[in-house]
Amino acid sequence: MIQCDSDDFMSQYMPFVPAERVVDESVRLLQNKDLLNERGDDWRWVDGDERKRFQFLVRVSDALRELKLPGRTASCQLVQSPDNYMDSQKPGADFKINAGYALISSSSSQVSAELTSDDTAVTVEYALNLADQKQNWNQLLSGVLYIMNGDPRRMQMFSLSIEHNMMTVWFFSRSHPCMSASFDMRKNNRRCIQVFIAFMFASREELGYDETVQLISTDREWHYGYKVGDRFYRSTRSVFQHHDTRIIGRGTRVWEVVRVKHFDDPTPLDDRSYALKDVWFDEGARTEREIQEALFRDLDLVAQRIDDSDPDIIHVLNGFDEETRAVLRTCVVKRELYSKYFLTINHDWTGPTSKPRAAHAVAVPGVFGVQPSPPVASVPGSDSTRTDPTPMVERAFVPRYQYRVVFDEVGEALHYVDNISVVLSAVQDCLFALQLLFLAGWVHRDISTGNLLWWNGRGLLADLEYAKKFEPSTGGSADPKTGTAFFMAVEIQKQMLIYEPPQPAFISFAEDMANLTAKKKPDPRPLTSVVVHNYEHDLESMFWVLLWIYMARLPHPPVMSELEQYAHSKYEDRTHGMLVDGAESTQAPDSVGPSETQQTGIPLHVLQVIGGIFQNHSGCSDLRYNVIARAGVYSEHISPIFKTDHELVARVFQILVRALRAGYETRKFDIENAATYSPLYATFRQAIQALQAHYEEHRDTYRPLLVYKARETIPPIGRAKPARSAVP
Repeated sequence: MIQCDSDDFMSQYMPFVPAERVVDESVRLLQNKDLLNERGDDWRWVDGDERKRFQFLVRVSDALRELKLPGRTASCQLVQSPDNYMDSQKPGADFKINAGYALISSSSSQVSAELTSDDTAVTVEYALNLADQKQNWNQLLSGVLYIMNGDPRRMQMFSLSIEHNMMTVWFFSRSHPCMSASFDMRKNNRRCIQVFIAFMFASREELGYDETVQLISTDREWHYGYKVGDRFYRSTRSVFQHHDTRIIGRGTRVWEVVRVKHFDDPTPLDDRSYALKDVWFDEGARTEREIQEALFRDLDLVAQRIDDSDPDIIHVLNGFDEETRAVLRTCVVKRELYSKYFLTINHDWTGPTSKPRAAHAVAVPGVFGVQPSPPVASVPGSDSTRTDPTPMVERAFVPRYQYRVVFDEVGEALHYVDNISVVLSAVQDCLFALQLLFLAGWVHRDISTGNLLWWNGRGLLADLEYAKKFEPSTGGSADPKTGTAFFMAVEIQKQMLIYEPPQPAFISFAEDMANLTAKKKPDPRPLTSVVVHNYEHDLESMFWVLLWIYMARLPHPPVMSELEQYAHSKYEDRTHGMLVDGAESTQAPDSVGPSETQQTGIPLHVLQVIGGIFQNHSGCSDLRYNVIARAGVYSEHISPIFKTDHELVARVFQILVRALRAGYETRKFDIENAATYSPLYATFRQAIQALQAHYEEHRDTYRPLLVYKARETIPPIGRAKPARSAVP
């Protein structure tokens, strides 16, 4: 959180700044209404409980609505709602707010009788006592989090908090939050009046509503309508929404949509479905189309380099087996061949940029007190744990711009696919896509179950937001922890290399002193301490994807009691339960304990090991790190999980662990050595083939994969209840 004085806040963040003559007119109006004293320097405040006292502010708002401002009309009005849970077209609105500025209906010129989160433009929280400030602020944040993360129409949002006589104005956007310095609204009633007018007479767009996203009613059900450039789309289903305990970030949403003529005519133009992605990028960051086009240009260049017998690219190709070399050579020749491994961009649009940070704003840590610790583990994982860049220093809070892209394919994320054979086929295709990136000199940096898709009988590698050229010589990454926490490579998580150079053996004190004094052996470690995301990190992420699917989604038959007892004793202090809601869930996590073992089909000891490896934050547990970095840890903790029928599966993953460890240790610090990566792709391809063959041979031992929140059961936003007869 950052803070600036109220003057800077008014000029930088508020919808507009009412002129002094407007404030003078307002003072006279409020005096005539007996709401200000004759001198105009204090309110005629009504004492009593919270409701009575702050009902006075509602009367002030009602009076100010009579103002006549050139070019502006009242768009919202303050209403109280202290006893009612917020209603919404989106399910899960289970919070209260004390009051809010509710949108005024253009048809009735009135606010809705029932305050909902959909038409609450500004939330207001108040408390009688200054001592309740922290609680009041946290209640405010809770409401803003729900509304901003639940309503795609919100580009930014304002709030007010009042404790006794002290008022604070708040601004929230995907770029940054800012709070004004608190001021005494009785001593500085002119500033209070300015704030009221700035909210009440702001346009909906100034209040943060996106005019290119609207609620659309069809068959008495709500959907969202999107305008992307000159085209209109209507949502039919929510594919992905990124819910977090933060507002700052990309705010990614993905919808299955149909194209329509206009918001007023939501009838589909044809029977095609598309995937629409709505996201906020850092100012200066490339769009997904620009990234994909740059990648494809480099792939086209690969074909030319092969024709020219470029020794560097030939050296890379020679690292693959003969069959893979032949397929890659054929594929890179034509764009229509290699592009089928990626999503097809149909249409995109770049929108407005968020407000920049106030020049004199300063960081104010701990505004909302100690934040709760993240949950330890989550079964679905997928993109619910996407990590945004969060340096451990004061953030610069660069502005973000809005971006939308429409894809031709509506793929099925692997965490929704319940057939292990289909999952393996998709992963095999996506592995080939990673080989294409490798040839072009690119790294993906966000391999996850949400970015590996199954569509029309083939796998697609999606989400190139974080993809970039692998250029370690240009320096370390400014965003070292990109990716999804569940599937992030351990070097990225720990920001330290797995390889450790051997240390000389101790001989004697005298000889060691002589060697150290002479500095015979310089430290071979690189000068930079930043771990640069390399090609093996993408492959390691794919390993974690496969291991998670086999451990957390493949139902396990009961195992012998000795192992169960061992697991209880080994992990009882580390078990914290697991979340079972999918990435789209907005509910509080449900814990999975011993009583739920039968429901999930995952034994307790397996749940405990999963909880020790897959965690909902970008830190790296000792168990996860040691599975890759230390010989024997995989055999001790993971191999026993797989029953006799699946022993081959355990061996396949053990080989992948050995291959990954060998890659890191063989490469040492020479991360630009392309020849050290090539063999890994063949190992992964062979491993996937072995898993597929095992499935074909032992079909009767495989049950459908657990899908903790199937796509078909995720209600489209706005389908929670019948539509109201009128939209404000």
